[in-house]
Amino acid sequence: MAVEKGNIKLVQVLLSAGADINAPPADRDGKTALQAAAQRGNIELVQALLSAGADVNAPAANTAGVTSLQAAALGGYVRVATILLDAGADTNGNKALQNGRTALEGAAEHGRIDMVQLLLDAGADLHGNGHMQYKTAIQLASDNGHNAVRRLIEDRYRSGMTGVQCQES
Repeated sequence: MAVEKGNIKLVQVLLSAGADINAPPADRDGKTALQAAAQRGNIELVQALLSAGADVNAPAANTAGVTSLQAAALGGYVRVATILLDAGADTNGNKALQNGRTALEGAAEHGRIDMVQLLLDAGADLHGNGHMQYKTAIQLASDNGHNAVRRLIEDRYRSGMTGVQCQES
């Protein structure tokens, strides 16, 4: 609740009192403290939680859950996503078993082209195991009228390059 309200002072008091920073989320739509902070785009709280040892790759709740990076991607919080990626967030983290989206899929669905670019540059996988992620991201972008996002993903897919390879060339 303290994280959801963005109350950093209360969060710090709770952590000092021994609160579990990585308490697992409830099975349905639950979130860790970091996932909740990322979902709200709260940069200060995200940084404080990471500094206190929050797991940047904590799994999403089984139903309608999100990882911290997926939460930032869905909300379009590029700065938060950058902080999470710098802290080691997995661009291809597993999505919730039911009603879940990868970070790339969520960004594509909501037309967040700057986020899609960031995720592709950070290594979001469109090939190999990520082939389904490519198809889903393209479909979600198309279904929601985000043609520029669809073209960006298609161009990157056709190039056959990962974000890391694009940065090196």
